[in-house]
Amino acid sequence: MAWPRNPATTRLGTTRKTNKNPTNIVAEKIAKLGSADQCRGKLANAIRSTTAETIAATAAAEAQKAIDELVATATQHKLTVTEAQKKKSPN
Repeated sequence: MAWPRNPATTRLGTTRKTNKNPTNIVAEKIAKLGSADQCRGKLANAIRSTTAETIAATAAAEAQKAIDELVATATQHKLTVTEAQKKKSPN
């Protein structure tokens, strides 16, 4: 039965010099994962921001459409907005 070979040793049984300490390898992997998570977080924030802006723009466009329809109806019926109605306006 053959023993599992240690990757740090050669076939002659001498040890190889490895450039990296296993602790450093783990630290590097953790750092890479951390930076990948930061990138994912930035992407999620960008998507959330864009979605919020789209919703706000859509709501504003729908509100403007409703206002335009009311103005058109008022113009058709030759109505004017009173000062009291202007004061009740949310704007």
